[in-house]
Amino acid sequence: MSNQAEVNENSGVNRRPVIFISGPMTGLPYFNRDAFNCAEKQLSDLDFIVLNPAVFPDGLQHGQYMVMTLAMLGQADAIYLLNGWEDSKGARAEALRARELGLMFYGESLEAVKGVMALPSRYRAVTSDRVRHGCLEYYGRLSSFPPFVTPESEVN
Repeated sequence: MSNQAEVNENSGVNRRPVIFISGPMTGLPYFNRDAFNCAEKQLSDLDFIVLNPAVFPDGLQHGQYMVMTLAMLGQADAIYLLNGWEDSKGARAEALRARELGLMFYGESLEAVKGVMALPSRYRAVTSDRVRHGCLEYYGRLSSFPPFVTPESEVN
């Protein structure tokens, strides 16, 4: 490995952002994998490295899945919330952990991201004039957007 590549790897220069997808799975047809896989494709097309928990095999206990998803989340820069995440015990735990880790919040819709406000915290949702409602509609690169959810002390 060259010294320049080592510098870039260690400093995060030119590193693609890592995003974790969170949403409801239990009780939904095919465990909602279609929605997870659609979001993964769209986020990958925007040059994110995507961590998609819908790739896990069937048959494990809920607690086992949570150990794996929380480990994945610990490697992410951001979390992407699918619609309906608020109704999922696992997705709510992931959103709380993402907040503790200080991750950026993105979502399938503005309503999905606003749901973060219901979580007990000092965070509140803010919007960007560069974002329209709907799944990944944007002007420019999503990865260049400011986070939707920021500490109140940073909100103007």
